[in-house]
Amino acid sequence: MSLRILVCLICLVFSAQASGQVNKADREAQEKAAADLRARIEASPKLPFSGVHFAAKPPAIGWESGAVSWVAVDRTGRIYEIQRGDKADPVLVLDQEGKVLRAWGKGDFNIPHSIRIDPRGNIWTVDAGSSTVIKYSPLGEKLMTITVGERPDNGSPFNGSTDIAFGPNGRLYITRMATATLESWNTLPMARG
Repeated sequence: MSLRILVCLICLVFSAQASGQVNKADREAQEKAAADLRARIEASPKLPFSGVHFAAKPPAIGWESGAVSWVAVDRTGRIYEIQRGDKADPVLVLDQEGKVLRAWGKGDFNIPHSIRIDPRGNIWTVDAGSSTVIKYSPLGEKLMTITVGERPDNGSPFNGSTDIAFGPNGRLYITRMATATLESWNTLPMARG
């Protein structure tokens, strides 16, 4: 979590400097905050880490998972992957041994990009290709689709929405790569906030 905050702070500093919207005092304050955060991260204890190979076990002959672009884990330990292969559904639900418990989403995505689980256990996915956010139940029932907006064309397939975060009172934050923006949506009721 701390590394994410550091990356966000650094990105904010660079994007603000590039747009010329930061005066010298603000820039110095941001640089000091980034340096303070960096120092706290470096002072944190190093935790042991060992990587373990983990892959979905094919449930049938000819089944194959593609490149996994994002992973989320629910409260019960189920693993939710969003993958980009064409021989399996984009959303895979796995147990801790890699057994596929459920899969869904075929036809819903152009470039499956990220997956998150909200505090109520619903599954949210982001399609970077169509700039669409889809909310599913834990069993794969489509509950809501948010079309974020027109995808700017900068010659790259990665122009659309890339990630989401959950705020209080049904607030949903959606990032967009090409425009380097953060959009705020109120999902209760479904109105843009």
